Amino acid sequence: MRHPLATLLLFLVFAAQTPFALADEAEDSDKVYIARQLDWVLGDIDEQRLEMLRARSESLRSDEAKRLAYLDALVEEGGAALLLDQPRYGLDRLETAERIANRFLERDDLKRLRLQLLLSMAYERNRELKLAAESLSRAQQVVALREGAGSPSQLKLIYRRARLLTANGSLWLAGKQYRSALRLTRKTYGDASPETVEATMRLGTFLRVNGEYKKSLTVFRKGIKRLRDDDKQYHPLAVTLLMARAETALTGPLAEHALDQMALANQIMDQDPASFSAEERIEAAYRYGEVLMLQHLEGRAMEQFRTAWTLAEADGNSQWLERLAKPELVSNPLFRAGSPGEAGFALSYNLTADGRPKQVEVTAASDDRIAVTEFAKDMLRSARVRPPVIAGEGRAVEDQQLIMVFQPYDGRNHHQPLFRLQRNRPRVTLRDNFRNRPAYRPDYRPPAPGPDGRKVSV
Repeated sequence: MRHPLATLLLFLVFAAQTPFALADEAEDSDKVYIARQLDWVLGDIDEQRLEMLRARSESLRSDEAKRLAYLDALVEEGGAALLLDQPRYGLDRLETAERIANRFLERDDLKRLRLQLLLSMAYERNRELKLAAESLSRAQQVVALREGAGSPSQLKLIYRRARLLTANGSLWLAGKQYRSALRLTRKTYGDASPETVEATMRLGTFLRVNGEYKKSLTVFRKGIKRLRDDDKQYHPLAVTLLMARAETALTGPLAEHALDQMALANQIMDQDPASFSAEERIEAAYRYGEVLMLQHLEGRAMEQFRTAWTLAEADGNSQWLERLAKPELVSNPLFRAGSPGEAGFALSYNLTADGRPKQVEVTAASDDRIAVTEFAKDMLRSARVRPPVIAGEGRAVEDQQLIMVFQPYDGRNHHQPLFRLQRNRPRVTLRDNFRNRPAYRPDYRPPAPGPDGRKVSV
């Protein structure tokens, strides 16, 4: 059985059938999403049809015996208004329909589900994200009554609601949604399932993006532990979480811990190669080599690049072979490679067979002060560039050109060990970062003054 790593990293899309299509907002635009709820074709929506729908709803408005027909007409009219970029008018029609639905429809009626989905989009188009999230919550209740908790339809709604809450700044509530999705997925599909791995990835990535570094590591660690049996053998799906935990570690003060996670991921792949595609194994080996270069372990990094080249040659993967044959700057948080004509520093250098830039010179600079240009040269010398890998061996090249553009600090703790300007720095541990500081101890109390005025510990 194959477990495509790339597919899991991009978050799997549930493929179960639902009464009304819950469009994947990652792929479909707002208009496609709305049209799918109404089973319409976008090309058929115009002002003339909107007028026809308005006339139809007005004709049913005063007939008490046709309240459900009036409800359907209002929903179609509101959806058409949204498609024609009239969000305020569409929201008014849909809110009227909701008041009628609350009087005449059962709690699990499919018409109520479609109405709440369209209403959430209308609120979103009117920048009322909190109300949009509440509409999705009501849609979740309908799906739960019809399909039970943990169904693919309900999970899609949970994730969509979490994204709305995140956009609205309600990060704590959004985190609850992601945790709820993980809990329901584990209960429905079990721990060793692609769906549970996806839910873990979503929660861990959400925490990492929003600065919850320690919690993100914990979520991935627990997910990995659940994929290990009593004999300490890992399920192939653990590779996805190991790689994700390594990426999280790279964004904090424990960047060197990413090496252990990536090493274990590659070990699992080597033990059970049939469970992974050649593309996945090449990607994992290449990324491991990049992280080793960031840690200034050039020898071990070149071994991983050679492994990637061997796998690509055996698979006949021309794209990877072409990529490996060209030198490439290892990802760097302080600067990036610019495009021709972009303001920055143009440098020329020679590259050794293990990726060390030598004989660095500045050929053009937006700021020609000596101190600034020397700093740019030092940054490139302390960085690493993957050399060309041809026939499994690194090749030294000369007269390389690079445009360096410095980036603003993005909040990530990348000061070590990317650039080892401080050789004898103290080792950073989780205890140092999260336990010994008063800001991370909720039970911390400052020393109280004694009877003689001196401060004593309490």
